[in-house]
Amino acid sequence: RRALKEDAKHELRNAYDFAVMSRDSSRISSSLCSLGRIYGVYGQWDSAVYFYSEAIKMAEQVDDFRTLSNAQSEIAHAYIQLSTPEQAIQLRTKKGRSGLAQSYLSLGKVYKSLNIGDSSMFYLNKALTTDNLYTARDAYWYLYHLHKEQGQYQEAISFNEQYRQYADSIRSL
Repeated sequence: RRALKEDAKHELRNAYDFAVMSRDSSRISSSLCSLGRIYGVYGQWDSAVYFYSEAIKMAEQVDDFRTLSNAQSEIAHAYIQLSTPEQAIQLRTKKGRSGLAQSYLSLGKVYKSLNIGDSSMFYLNKALTTDNLYTARDAYWYLYHLHKEQGQYQEAISFNEQYRQYADSIRSL
């Protein structure tokens, strides 16, 4: 409903203002990410990219890996909506941080949209290092489709079985 979206936009701007007043960089970064999200809801992808970019900069400065991961994932989606998925590939990730599995998933999806299967598989496999059921489920789903498209049916079946197990676990939760 439009009224709720307008209320959300207003409240998220207020949250950002309060975060700036608090001088808490993690809250500022998180509120910037939320602003990016609401602009995405409106389909205003240029604005979404701006807010996600600012959130990424701030999150990197304070090592806020949760917000960094979220913003990187969501900016990749915004770039895809802008029909510029190549820019999403430029996302910077910190090696060895399991909290960035969502970012790896996004990069895998971007490479898949560019029909660069090897790179897509590389990042999707990195995304499987997560303990997040949703991220793992989605990574298995994309790996299943990649292998199926390449005629690697045995591997595709294996990834599909893993996808189904994660999907069933999520449903039962």
